Amino acid sequence: MEKINGFLLIDKPEKITSTDVLNKLKKKFKFKKIGHTGTLDPFASGLLVIAVNKATKFVEYLQKEKKGYQALIELGKISFSYDIDTPIMYVHNYEVPKEKEVKTILKKFLGKQLQYPPELSAKRIKGKRAYDIFRKERKFPILNPKEVEVYDLVLLSYNFPYLSIYTLVSGGTYIRALARDIGNTLKVGGILRKLRRVSIGNLNISQAISLEKVLSLSSSDLEKYIIPIDKALFFESYFLPQKDVKLFLNGNKVICNSSVDGIFKVYSKENKQFLGIGEIKKGILYPRKVIG
Repeated sequence: MEKINGFLLIDKPEKITSTDVLNKLKKKFKFKKIGHTGTLDPFASGLLVIAVNKATKFVEYLQKEKKGYQALIELGKISFSYDIDTPIMYVHNYEVPKEKEVKTILKKFLGKQLQYPPELSAKRIKGKRAYDIFRKERKFPILNPKEVEVYDLVLLSYNFPYLSIYTLVSGGTYIRALARDIGNTLKVGGILRKLRRVSIGNLNISQAISLEKVLSLSSSDLEKYIIPIDKALFFESYFLPQKDVKLFLNGNKVICNSSVDGIFKVYSKENKQFLGIGEIKKGILYPRKVIG
């Protein structure tokens, strides 16, 4: 399966880890390289973007893309992980928030903000995962807040204690931390009961197929579901003259005729072949990732 390069969109089921999905795919199809563009917690479902072979070099670009989620928050409860994966505790003596108050509070979470990651998360502290520190040392690690951005936050339904939302957030945003913060701001506490990822950049859950279906496919049938590397990346295109293609592929900077700076998908002008990702600065194209 070394000839297949691109992204496979899986609709991950609940009660399975993202690593389990990778292992099942690798065992079935014998990929040389495989990875994903962002993990989903075991209890969560939805869009898991799998990078196959040469596509693994371009994972970082999708990791930085905006991500869309549908989430169900249960108010009046708290847990150490801010979701249902650790023992749940009840909050007492609170007033049930009215829908008008909920809508007002949700608006306050729009935009850039500092978010404290969950103490039980894969966040690294001096090379160690936060959850590993807790398991081995039986104490919560101290995590620094990180700037995240909430681009959209829509109330889908509210029937206390259940609060259903859609949110579009920057890469690195923890939705269970968002559930925690919403619950705390409403002064009732809150945990993430369900989570479904519906988009990453311009990739949507409607394009994904179930893990069960993927595992039933032959290697030749699988190719029909592979999205080419360049089609998954959300950058403008730049076409390079043939005389400069080899320079670019060898990692050398190229003088170009563009007056616009930024990150681009780079193609051969002659045959429209995707070459990689480049960055243009002041009329010079710098290779950032080449297809190899």
